[in-house]
Amino acid sequence: MKYTVKQYAQALMEALEENESAQRNKILKSFLLLLRRNNDWSKLDSIIKQVEKKYLRKIGKKKVLIEFVGALSVKIKERIKDILGTNILLVEKENPKILAGLKIFIEDEILIDASARTRLDCLFND
Repeated sequence: MKYTVKQYAQALMEALEENESAQRNKILKSFLLLLRRNNDWSKLDSIIKQVEKKYLRKIGKKKVLIEFVGALSVKIKERIKDILGTNILLVEKENPKILAGLKIFIEDEILIDASARTRLDCLFND
């Protein structure tokens, strides 16, 4: 029987919640073996994303990913937190492909694309 990403994610979340932290490593190893045995290893990234979403929803937070070139200043991080509130998990990712500026994603959906790459693409593709 084949399982969906959502089914795997739900099962993993329940198993991790029901057991103490000492047993979680065992659970994760067993889960990875199950994926391999079921030839579903390619679903691992999607399963992890689903588990992350479920967990963040449970604790009342939203994931905010910021892509940028170079170092992101403390001032910009504080401004983003001021605008979006404190119930966020701020994840930073350097992405030299955007050339300059930044992109902000909330729960994997783009909110702001202020990157030089996008602006250049718009100029030359219209």
